[in-house]
Amino acid sequence: MAAPKLGGWDPFTPNEVAQVMRQARVRWWVSGGWAIDLSIGHQTRPHDDIDIGVFRSDQETIQRFFADWDVVIANNGGLRPWPAGKWLATPDNDLWIRDRRDGPWRIQIMLNDGGGDTWISRRDSRIRVPCDDAIRVADGIPFLAPHLQLLFKASAPRPKDEADFVATIGCLTPRERIWLANHISDLNARHLWLLELHGASRSHRPPPLPPGG
Repeated sequence: MAAPKLGGWDPFTPNEVAQVMRQARVRWWVSGGWAIDLSIGHQTRPHDDIDIGVFRSDQETIQRFFADWDVVIANNGGLRPWPAGKWLATPDNDLWIRDRRDGPWRIQIMLNDGGGDTWISRRDSRIRVPCDDAIRVADGIPFLAPHLQLLFKASAPRPKDEADFVATIGCLTPRERIWLANHISDLNARHLWLLELHGASRSHRPPPLPPGG
């Protein structure tokens, strides 16, 4: 079978994704830039796509649910079919989905580690957070907590990641700022975001979050 063409995107909105995913019977959440906007309460910038997180352990349910859609694996700048029943392990974490084969891509699903009651960072498996803390809800739409999303973006921030950080820092709680600063320090002790995080939280010193939280 020929490799699918990259093609263009006409992504669903968070509300449109919610209409689809509510029927999937898996735990899911908006991630990426849209998660930042959902945490703030309004859209702060344009979005070229929409990222949805699901647990890797739910991938068989996802494949069955989207059986009538066009679903491909995106990796290393290319796309390839997802054969029925094939289990995807890292580094196959990224699925592109469209409602017809000749149409634009609509949803990007990211396979995440963890499951049950625990969200695990794909970048650092030591970071484990109860799902009730990691996944929040706005207007009925679940999304990844902003400090967790910003940590993912902090590893190699692009201009849009910098914009997301600037838009979000004032909305983080003092505990979230301290959590994010501590984990970014582990990533890069000279990270430029640390100056603003430490400045924003200097006057607030609440007890640290529980391990992983």
